[in-house]
Amino acid sequence: MASPGRRCATASDAAPGLHPTPDPRPAAPPLSLPRLLGNALFAGMEGGILGMALLSLLGTTLLGSGAWLVLFGAIVALQYFRILGGLDLPIILAATFVLVLWLLKLPLTQLLIVAAAGGLITLALALFFQVVYRLLRQFL
Repeated sequence: MASPGRRCATASDAAPGLHPTPDPRPAAPPLSLPRLLGNALFAGMEGGILGMALLSLLGTTLLGSGAWLVLFGAIVALQYFRILGGLDLPIILAATFVLVLWLLKLPLTQLLIVAAAGGLITLALALFFQVVYRLLRQFL
């Protein structure tokens, strides 16, 4: 409680024209198209490999699907916040591929087909949403 002779400062006491200070971090520049497509390709291939690994370990249970969604979401989030990127992506992809192939003894051709299909599907989705975004930006 304020003393009788003192008044509490209110929002109207602020000097006119003063605005709250903006966030000191500048916004990250948007990803270039090749980098966006590379990230989409990586996420799809990694998602396919992890999906095969979790399918062979946990089966087609709710736990297996949930674990795959959590891992895939983590991959996308790490790319969004730019923790993963550049040379990290092929290294992580190769390490995951070798570990899954070596530890789980999955067939090489099956793993390659699933990884390639996952990568191509996410690549197509990324291109589709990029086209839609550019069309909306042009008309709105």
